[in-house]
Amino acid sequence: MRISLPLRLAALFCATVVFGTGCKSMSVPNPISWTMSKVKDSKVEPPANMVCIWTPDVLVQTGKAPARGFGGRIYFYDPRQKVMSAEGQLIIYGYDDSKGPTGDDRTPDRKFAFTAAQFQKHFSASQIGASYSVWLPWDAAGGEAKQITLVPVFTSDRKSTRLNSSHT
Repeated sequence: MRISLPLRLAALFCATVVFGTGCKSMSVPNPISWTMSKVKDSKVEPPANMVCIWTPDVLVQTGKAPARGFGGRIYFYDPRQKVMSAEGQLIIYGYDDSKGPTGDDRTPDRKFAFTAAQFQKHFSASQIGASYSVWLPWDAAGGEAKQITLVPVFTSDRKSTRLNSSHT
């Protein structure tokens, strides 16, 4: 019996929501205080929710060493839980949990920032609806396995939406 692609995507989405958020709380630097002046007024209503699906992968490019990182597909939802496009900036904080004990006040190991203009270039349509695809390089391929926590923070002109997601 073959399962349809929309059904598989829906199952992946549900599994990500249920298992991907975890119980771990974490303090993230407040980007709103220093980004509000940089974000233009938008006519688009800010999203009510954000869902990120991360896939660990290796990027191989001709003439360059293979890079290990994460491919991300990001969806935004309005208050009625309909997929929507979004205008704003995205900052993703990366924490290497392999380094030892983790605390709520630690500094991120990596920071990936996308301005509003840059972020719009990552837009793509999918079967579910509007989405944004990003690549986050982490290190050279072939190294030891690591436990990485990615904390995306989307900032629109009126609201900030957060979602925690963890991958090895």
